[in-house]
Amino acid sequence: MAFVPDLRARPWKRAEDQDALFLAVPCPARLMHNAAFLAATASVLVAGLLVAIRLRLPSRLDTLLAWGVLCVGEVVGLVLLLGWIGALRTGWLVLASLVVLAVVGLGVRGPALAEAAAESRTKLRAFRTELTWRNVRAAPLAAFLAVLAVAQVAWCAFAAWALPPTGWDTLTYHMPAVAYWVQRGQIVRTPYQFFTNVYPLNGELTFTWPAVLLHSDVLVNLGQIPFGLLGAAGTAVIARTVGVRRSGAVVAASLYLLAPVVAQQMAVPYVDLVLAGSFLAAFAFLLRGLQSLGLVQGGSASQRQTRLVVVYLALTGVAAGVGVGSKESGLAYLGVLVLVAVGALVAAWTRQLLRPATALRLVTALVVPVLLLGTFWYARNLMEHQNPLYPWNVEVAGVVLLHAVGELALRALAQRVLGDLGRGRLRRALGPGKVLARGRGEGHGHEDGAVREDCFHGFGHWNLCRTVISSRALRS
Repeated sequence: MAFVPDLRARPWKRAEDQDALFLAVPCPARLMHNAAFLAATASVLVAGLLVAIRLRLPSRLDTLLAWGVLCVGEVVGLVLLLGWIGALRTGWLVLASLVVLAVVGLGVRGPALAEAAAESRTKLRAFRTELTWRNVRAAPLAAFLAVLAVAQVAWCAFAAWALPPTGWDTLTYHMPAVAYWVQRGQIVRTPYQFFTNVYPLNGELTFTWPAVLLHSDVLVNLGQIPFGLLGAAGTAVIARTVGVRRSGAVVAASLYLLAPVVAQQMAVPYVDLVLAGSFLAAFAFLLRGLQSLGLVQGGSASQRQTRLVVVYLALTGVAAGVGVGSKESGLAYLGVLVLVAVGALVAAWTRQLLRPATALRLVTALVVPVLLLGTFWYARNLMEHQNPLYPWNVEVAGVVLLHAVGELALRALAQRVLGDLGRGRLRRALGPGKVLARGRGEGHGHEDGAVREDCFHGFGHWNLCRTVISSRALRS
């Protein structure tokens, strides 16, 4: 199965026909889709930057992380809204992003934005001043790891661009959902895979953004790279919040990006980094909000600003909403985050740092974004199956509160799916990529990420470079 829709709305083709189908797209249409992608993405980036600057956060790193969270939240929100109403088309997506940009521009303009922009320019000049060779030599380990992290992200981006979508879960349910949504122009139940109709799919919404705008799968592999960067920035913010020096925060962020599992995930359209990056950003903003209340190291009475705490908790809600809507295990992270937030607000209230009305305002700032961005998929399961966590049972002390697919039925379903893939359907779907998969997949009886693993182990760099010459030549 390929994930490049035909402009004439014919059925989706297999991976073997992908290159021919891509070449069949007229050149003017390709240029139009490229322009649409650039316009919509630029609108999202500019709108997020304007809001992040207008928030006037005290730290440059906070502003950068807020920019990323706002952009990701806007992408998820727009694709979810347009997909829900049946308008998931290139033109509507571009129009919606331009409308958001216009609304943001009208909302933040004025003297306040000018002052915030002046502050941002001052902080940027200070950063340039601090980025001298003398300061870099003072922290050689941090500088070395930062260079390696940048090179790793660049390599992952190249691998994601060069290779088509592959991997076990990618071809099983991640990309079939995206492909069917793009074909139908709305978010609907897919007839191909059971899990595409019951799992939370916020991560797939970010993959749908380039698929709809470009009418191609050429950039869907890049969908997790922004979340990898969000995770690194969130790690740095957490480190700075608890008192780590700047060089130590750089080391922490770089080690996050250099972790083998993060490097491998950044080049595939999975959702594990979507979950991790979103919640690292959420906990970073939560700690910043607690610091503003004087409840974390570095907090003081001068920092107890209600407006700043509201902003931090709202950003926490946006990041947590994206994360909890991407994977069911995000509910555990959300539970911990809510417990910490509620406990902190109660502690602030007992210390007479907050009034009840102010505490209610802070809770609203945290909860509303989570409800808007993170509950759609659970609500759909609740309406269709009377269980928001379908296909799993909800049990408390051995008592089943919400029933789902029986264990035997689910096991039979899993065996059927795995049997279909094992009989060669996945191998046929891999198409040209199976040349690389043979080295690792045939001997193990499966091909779970075989192509990707070859790119990051042993002679994978040579294998990838050898493959790019043929794969990119066919695509372009």
